[in-house]
Amino acid sequence: MAAVAKYSKNNLKKGPKKLYRDVHHLGAGKVTAKDVEAAHQKDLSFQNKYGVKFVKYRLDESRADIYCLVSSNGTQPFVNAHAGAHGLIPDSIYEMKGDVEAAEKGSNDLYLDMHRLVRVMLPPKMQRPLTKRT
Repeated sequence: MAAVAKYSKNNLKKGPKKLYRDVHHLGAGKVTAKDVEAAHQKDLSFQNKYGVKFVKYRLDESRADIYCLVSSNGTQPFVNAHAGAHGLIPDSIYEMKGDVEAAEKGSNDLYLDMHRLVRVMLPPKMQRPLTKRT
């Protein structure tokens, strides 16, 4: 488990919020939808303390991967909120591009889709040479 900085008033950074997606890889068969909902409720109870907003989450039940969409002024505040709420520290964090205000208001136009890219070898007839983009 990753080390977490101890909470302090310094963790509540000033400035514009950004959207982040964090990922928790728990391992197949180690979590249920009910467990994730309970953890999310705990996150919600800690979000004001750390100045973050947990917008939504998604569970990939087949892999037991949890994806959280968070509005925050940086990564440390919401990592601390996760740590305080239930101790599940994200395995990875990605900064997202999007409308923070719409996300925080619960816009129905906001989706948390995950796509797994796989390398596919095309038959020779379908292959074309790579070209440089300018």
